[in-house]
Amino acid sequence: MLAPPAPSFVPATTLKEAYRACPPDTPLRPGDPRYVEFADWRGGDHLPEMLSERIEWKAFADEDDPTGYERQYVTVLVAGHRGSGKSTELLRLQRRLRNDGYVVVLFDSTKDVDLDDADYADILLALLFNVVEAAQTEGIAIDPGKLDLVAMNLAQVTFETSNRTEIEERLESEFAMSGDLPLFAKVRAGFQSLLKSTEETRTNARRVVKQRPAQFLADLNIVLDDVTRRLRALPEPKAGLVVIVDSLDRMISERVDGGALVGTTTARQVFLDHADHLKAPDCHLVYTVPISLCYSDNVQTRYPDGVEAVPMIKVIDAEGEVCEGGVAVLHQAVAKRIDVETVFASPDLVDRLCRFSGGNTRDLFRLVRYACQSADGDRIDGAAVTDAEARLVRDYDLFVKDEDVPKLRRIHDENRLPRDPAFNHLPHQLLVLEYQNGDRWADVHPAVLRTPAYRRAHPPADALDA
Repeated sequence: MLAPPAPSFVPATTLKEAYRACPPDTPLRPGDPRYVEFADWRGGDHLPEMLSERIEWKAFADEDDPTGYERQYVTVLVAGHRGSGKSTELLRLQRRLRNDGYVVVLFDSTKDVDLDDADYADILLALLFNVVEAAQTEGIAIDPGKLDLVAMNLAQVTFETSNRTEIEERLESEFAMSGDLPLFAKVRAGFQSLLKSTEETRTNARRVVKQRPAQFLADLNIVLDDVTRRLRALPEPKAGLVVIVDSLDRMISERVDGGALVGTTTARQVFLDHADHLKAPDCHLVYTVPISLCYSDNVQTRYPDGVEAVPMIKVIDAEGEVCEGGVAVLHQAVAKRIDVETVFASPDLVDRLCRFSGGNTRDLFRLVRYACQSADGDRIDGAAVTDAEARLVRDYDLFVKDEDVPKLRRIHDENRLPRDPAFNHLPHQLLVLEYQNGDRWADVHPAVLRTPAYRRAHPPADALDA
């Protein structure tokens, strides 16, 4: 869910207003006055500028390539912890590319894909349906004959009949849709329902892609090529089509059972085993992925256009010293939403929350909300901040298993995340946070260092802020 436009946002002056001003999971629209640029404290990379240039430069290079062998389109993976600000940065990328003449389809994959049991087929089907929907919204009239052809190829595999009348009748009866809808709209609605239903129905829907991948990709590219051709034929021609698929970073990164990988729909399997399928659509592509995928040995080989990570904002350095600049920029993010002098008993309390968040904006705003709820009176004091920190510790304590503690200790001691699948769930669950200043490094979340499981193994004298 996007934050509503806030052209004249007034910082909160009461606890209730402060609570409402800090939704942890709501990305900001481009131009929102509450936005703060964190790039310098994430390692210096400005993701929207970097990715937009990569797309534009690749297209420019292809025009000058007499061989025509280089692939025309870019496929980039964007990784990061949940709450790191990826969605906000992707919205800024969308705006920048639109300003540069591209049509950008950005969609939240949770609308179409069950991320607890996702498959590359689900992602490609969602991509097809969202591009068609966006094109129609933009008034781009895709060739109806081509849409009918693609719809029939999808439906006849799933419903095991090539009779159009029978297919339409089944779609109308099984999914309670109007008979007046175009065939493609009926098929799209039917598949979207199947992919969000039971495992059996998802398996049936996936047959379209998994049993006939070449045919499906050809059909998908028929639609994409038609959209691109029509975009370039507009009175004010567009530079091309870019599709951004958000929220795939919430997929299960690994399934671990006694140290052995089990299951068939982890992010590693989807994005590495089926990289060629996910790169096949004829448009520029940006996929979000779990941050643990960055540690796969062959991910850069599979995606040569780039795997970009959105690190945490530095609130400490690799030596454990407080990074005042990172704390200050997070303080500014709070001050853009809340009148700090009015709501907090001391501005230092905001800095304390910033440090305890580990540089994760989602956790920072969770802490602010907890402090608002714990405040005894009309201002947030030290006791309320202490209680907010304790509540965040309790949240993370649910995820810390006894067998994780030695791994966490190793990361805390070495300031790095080992390239070992047994460690990959730790950043996925935000137990470990990653930073970039010079070299890439990692540390245990400050709240995790205070959990009972960690402290039982390592007494408070060994833990942060003991």
